[in-house]
Amino acid sequence: VRAEMLGEPIASVVRPLDNPLLEQELARRRTRFGNRLIGKWDAAKEILRDIRQGRTVAILIDQNVLPGEGIFVPFFGRPAATTPSLALLQLKTEAPVVPVFAWPEENGRYRLEFEEPILAEQFASAGSREERVRLATARYMAVTERAIRRDHVAPAAPDDRAVDDHRLDAAGVGHQAIGPRGQVVHTAQLARADGGRVE
Repeated sequence: VRAEMLGEPIASVVRPLDNPLLEQELARRRTRFGNRLIGKWDAAKEILRDIRQGRTVAILIDQNVLPGEGIFVPFFGRPAATTPSLALLQLKTEAPVVPVFAWPEENGRYRLEFEEPILAEQFASAGSREERVRLATARYMAVTERAIRRDHVAPAAPDDRAVDDHRLDAAGVGHQAIGPRGQVVHTAQLARADGGRVE
């Protein structure tokens, strides 16, 4: 994402590649327009600092998680292991979460789509903290599924996608290869402490 598109640089939470040479090149490309990278491991303090200072942080929500680290929420009609990290951060900071999708275009470019912000107060009436985290995480994934289903490039069923969703494996429902189209949808959730819209 070009920093000027959002009016300010963003910090993206990333897992460094295993190959240091490839990681160096990827990091150069990711930061060339002013964005900053936060390493996925032990990133909580940096993320919290950025959010509290009113900066925008991008977190990929559709990533596989290790057994025991995720919670299971519905995704295309099946329970999918999903990280609770975004919900935990949102409930701690009360920062709005803005779902963002990057859709591939035929010309090799990507079209960004921004959804309405999801507010922490929407989960305030839920009982325990664990229930609020579960409801928030389920909401993020419901928005992601809805965006995939409605996009004019995306087919109505996940079987037509070109994404392997290993989170479904963790739920014991088997590996799901999502289709022959050769396109991948990248999703991120942007959290802002100041409640501002990301346009």
